[in-house]
This record gives sequence, structure tokens and C-alpha cells, in this order.
Amino acid sequence: MDFKYDLINITKKILDDNGIDHNKAGKEILYYYVDRMIRFIDSGVSYTIKYSDEFTNTIESLTKEQLSGVKEIEQRLRNKESITGFLSNTLFSPIHKDIDTLLKNWNIHHAHLSENRSSSLLFFIQEQETIYFIDVLEHPKCNDWFKRHLLKVLASNWPWLLREAPGVTKVIKPLNDKDVHRESSDKFILLELGDSVVMPTNFGVTSSGISNYAVMKVDSILEMLDEWQANFQNHATELTADIRKQISIELDKPLQLILIIEDNWFIAYDKNHQIKIPMFCEP
Repeated sequence: MDFKYDLINITKKILDDNGIDHNKAGKEILYYYVDRMIRFIDSGVSYTIKYSDEFTNTIESLTKEQLSGVKEIEQRLRNKESITGFLSNTLFSPIHKDIDTLLKNWNIHHAHLSENRSSSLLFFIQEQETIYFIDVLEHPKCNDWFKRHLLKVLASNWPWLLREAPGVTKVIKPLNDKDVHRESSDKFILLELGDSVVMPTNFGVTSSGISNYAVMKVDSILEMLDEWQANFQNHATELTADIRKQISIELDKPLQLILIIEDNWFIAYDKNHQIKIPMFCEP
């Protein structure tokens, strides 16, 4: 029984089956996978859409094509239709630390306003079953990706989507937007925003460019798997007796447990008797 080994193999198969390039091994492939998956929007959800006041007040200034793109994305999100074609064309490329720093740090996605890669981008945040449309801006160049304007819009409309730095009232070395983009690609930064100091919503990135959110999520899952595995190993006799009481199958062999995942549930599956033991849902 080695649930961590099973999870690594499951993850590798998902990446390979979807043609996603990777050169990771061991626990690093798990970090890579979660960091990759946060870039996608689940099309199995009918999202509620909210517009910022700033976006609402300027929406009439959009061109016909831009407005059509916004409405197309909104309709797809409401109707459980994929918007993957509108997202970054780097979704299936190897992760680089300079890619999607807005998302990895501040949880801000961007979508092109057409599937042919328009130069106009819709910036938004997905929080559970709600999508928050922040604004439409032209496609940034190189180190211009960080836009303080986006955080200001969040602060004035949905301040709970930002994370204040506890106990911090001043940043020693203020950074301009270009500096923020550069520094936040592989460092944890603090940023003055009005009268507050905010920290990256996703807790910044590691030196290799992986989101710390991904690292914390993976580590949390592995910790739970270790606890369940230790419990199965230390109480195998009691577990077998308990299963006999609940089902009518004769357990003529020792339990041979492997990890499987179904509908976001982590399940211990006994190969010898085809028994499924639900452990926990994906956190």
C-alpha cells in the first residue's frame, strides 16, 4: 500500500492522456499538475456572473466585437460551456515562472474576447460558483502584465477577494507595476493598495514559479493520505472485521488497498474483493 505512489501515477497518466508536456517526477509532478489545473475553468458549473462598477460604467465604450466577446464568454459560463478556447494558448505548454503571474499570485484569470486570440482581454476571478468580471484591457506586453488597476477595482467592489497582510501597514520598498510583475514571478511580495497592504491571494510563488497555493494543496492531500494509510496499516484486523459486518462478501484474502479517485473523492480500493472505502473529498 502506497497511496502517494498511486497518486503520482494517476497524475502522470492524466497529463500524458491530455498531451500536457511535463518533465517532473515524484512529488514535483503533483505540484505541477495542481498549478496547471488552476488555470482552467470548470465547465461543469453554471456560474453566476458579476460585473464591477468600473466595468459597467465603461462597457458602452467597448467596440461591437469586444462586447460580443464578453457576452459570448458570459453565456458560456452561465450555460456550462467550455471557455478553454478563449484562455491562454500556453495552457498545454510547460509551465514557466513568468507565465500567468496574475493568476498564480492574485487569482486573476484572463480570457481573449475571441477564439482567434484577440488583442483585448477580459480579466476575471472565479470564486466557487461565481465569476467576477473586473475589466477589459488590451493585451499587455512582456513585463507589463501586472496592473494595479485590477486590484483597485477588486478593492472597491469585492474587497473580500483580496488578502490583507496582517499587522503590516507600510511597505519599505514600494514597487511600480513593472517591478511587481518581475518580482512576483518567483518571490513573495507585499503591495500597498490605498490605505492597506495586501499580499498575494494565492500566497505567491516558489522560486521555481509554482504557485504556493498548489504546494499547500498538494501537501494537505498527502498529509491526509498518510494518515489514512497509517490507519489502515495499524488497524488492518479491525478494518477487516468491520467490513465483514457491513457486507455479505467473504474476505478470503488480505486487503490489498490502492488509491483511486472518483468524482473528486479519494477512495481506498481493495483489489482482492472490489471494495471501495471512501476517505475524503478533494479539499
